[in-house]
Amino acid sequence: MVVLSFYIVAMTILLPGLLVALVIKNKELINRGVVLVLFVSVMTLAIWQGAGMFAALMFSVTIAAALEMWHCMQISSSIGYDKRLLGWALVMGLVVLGLVAMIGIFGINKNHLIAIILLVQFNDSVAYMIGRFLGKTRIPVINKISPNKTLEGYLAGFVGVIMASVLLHTLVPVYGSENLGVTGFLVTVVAFVFANSGDLLFSFIKRKIGVKDFSRFLGNHGGILDRFDSMILISPIYFALLYFGIL
Repeated sequence: MVVLSFYIVAMTILLPGLLVALVIKNKELINRGVVLVLFVSVMTLAIWQGAGMFAALMFSVTIAAALEMWHCMQISSSIGYDKRLLGWALVMGLVVLGLVAMIGIFGINKNHLIAIILLVQFNDSVAYMIGRFLGKTRIPVINKISPNKTLEGYLAGFVGVIMASVLLHTLVPVYGSENLGVTGFLVTVVAFVFANSGDLLFSFIKRKIGVKDFSRFLGNHGGILDRFDSMILISPIYFALLYFGIL
């Protein structure tokens, strides 16, 4: 029921947004909307189908990420081959850790994967929309890594995570209605800090390599690794919280 509830809520939000983007003919928003609809649909289907299907999806993501990273490393001619190989191995180690953690979360309780998706996508999407159209205040330290980030975007992302946390206690009852304050505060802080840290970490890696996106597989939205970057860092932390009974 939780998986179905999540998909209904997600499509109720995404499809009208995509329709608006089509009406105003904003190609950037159309591309982002289509990618989000496909991403949520594929992830939901894999979770609903069971552990085998989800593990197969994570394996496919690992292969795609490895190919994207290797291609990017070949582009970066200013870095020696040994350093490129080491960099590729370190990044892939982090990617594998994140994706294996997601499989571990599935083994404990697959509904918590829904929580991660909802928290991360609300953070990313709300931050993007507000930062893209209303963001004005630059953050010097962060802008050296990711030039388009704004204070308004980050604040909006935090509000987005709060909204997702409320949904996870109500319409998509991963946590249930009990302990709304304690659990809600914990998942909000963890999601906001580590989702944004993951995004910045991979932005730093791309800047060092000298590329804007890991690939153009998803058009203006980048590659597979661009789609999963925020989830890769939060997943091991979330798994630990689940494993030790904190969530």
